[in-house]
Amino acid sequence: MTTLQQKAGAWLIPRLPFNLWVLRVNRLELNAAVAGMLGRVHRGWIRRRRALKAQRGLLANLGRGPFGLADWVNLDRFDDPGVTMRVDCRHNLPMGDASCRGIHVEHHFEPLEPPPGRPRFLAQCLRGLEPGGCIDREQHGPYSLYTEARR
Repeated sequence: MTTLQQKAGAWLIPRLPFNLWVLRVNRLELNAAVAGMLGRVHRGWIRRRRALKAQRGLLANLGRGPFGLADWVNLDRFDDPGVTMRVDCRHNLPMGDASCRGIHVEHHFEPLEPPPGRPRFLAQCLRGLEPGGCIDREQHGPYSLYTEARR
């Protein structure tokens, strides 16, 4: 069954002066801006960030949306069910230094811009890993995290 929102989108999208890709990118950036703003001004979010920074031995799951893993800290820029905290993982991960046993990145790495985005993201991941921790990435493309970290 088609919802009213889907019908409105099906009518509106072809009539817009820009394509669907531009709309999706702007939607992602808007969600990232909202997550960043809430992280700076909302008291509850600030408390949760502080509590997360204080924890050790975490397992972090980045950018999985509603497909979060049980007993993991699930971070995404969308407020889906199963997301522990809504953050923009591209710039600043909310975990403390050396606080994660492991970080799982599945579909978050590929859309990052290669020159500025990937090294900055990897630096944040490495900052959050405890000694002996690991970064797990499902291999979907020609790049590996090891290759990117060496650049």
